[in-house]
Amino acid sequence: MIVNDRIYGRIRILDPLATELIKSRVFQRLKGVAQMGVYQYALPKINTTRYEHSIGTYYLLLKFGTTREEQIAGLLHDVSHTAFSHVIDHLHGDKLKQESQDKVHRTYILKSKIPQILKKYKMNVNSIANHHNWPLLDQHLPDLCADRLDYCLRDGFVCEVLNHREIQLILDSLEIIDTKWVFTNTRVAKNYFAKTLIMTRNWWAPVWGVLQFELMAQALRVGLKKKIITQKDLFARDKKVWAKLEKSKNKEISKRLLRVQNVLKLKYKFVKGPTETSIQGKYRGVDPLIQKNGKLERVSKNAPKYLLARADKIKSEVESLRYIEFIN
Repeated sequence: MIVNDRIYGRIRILDPLATELIKSRVFQRLKGVAQMGVYQYALPKINTTRYEHSIGTYYLLLKFGTTREEQIAGLLHDVSHTAFSHVIDHLHGDKLKQESQDKVHRTYILKSKIPQILKKYKMNVNSIANHHNWPLLDQHLPDLCADRLDYCLRDGFVCEVLNHREIQLILDSLEIIDTKWVFTNTRVAKNYFAKTLIMTRNWWAPVWGVLQFELMAQALRVGLKKKIITQKDLFARDKKVWAKLEKSKNKEISKRLLRVQNVLKLKYKFVKGPTETSIQGKYRGVDPLIQKNGKLERVSKNAPKYLLARADKIKSEVESLRYIEFIN
């Protein structure tokens, strides 16, 4: 199977299990689930999908020589993502940790046809579906992992924060030591750290982006309450859910969908609150490991003070709970 990836170029997938999983209906759904939530409704160029991110994560694990099991776990790690991706965390009130998808991952897989495919290749579904089993695939922040690496490179490229030369330099400067992703070049590691700060502030959790997610969550909440959509619909493709909400002609939903589309033009102010609309984001700054004098340490120990101060400021701003009042 050949995949032409915007980040890594031509990817050859030789594993018949990976190929069969990719071709499955449950995996193909990810083509219609946007990587960056509802950004594309305001900025059409932000068009990455969970499908390409999942294959990208698989590719990284393959490229760096991890086990076949971890590669397959990486391929499937986002298969349970709901429509509009992390908008679901705003719907469920999980804005800081954003773990809503993790909580349903195993159950979702078990209810799909994935177990049949895995069984055919003598692979344990319970092991594959448990992300705690795969330290190279998944780690807590501020550590680097395959999932985090791919979405940083992918989102960074689409948002014009990273170019192909920088991406290749990052990949050439990484190796795996004791199930940890480690930079061999301190300068590249510092730059990667800085880029994750830029992405957090400008793209992963800017005020307008977090607000857009919150508005979409409000529309979904009304849709569920009015039975315009169901919980099952949340696991459909973005366009299907959006169309159901839009066709309802419900005034509360229509108002919020319009705000989602025009989020960059909205006028609002921060107030003491509480109000109907509050925003709070997730800090995604990565403080990767470097190898220095035969030991592993975080690059922050070698980073300039101004960069550390910027990281603290961005983290504080992103994670602070703020209430919004719209100006008509």
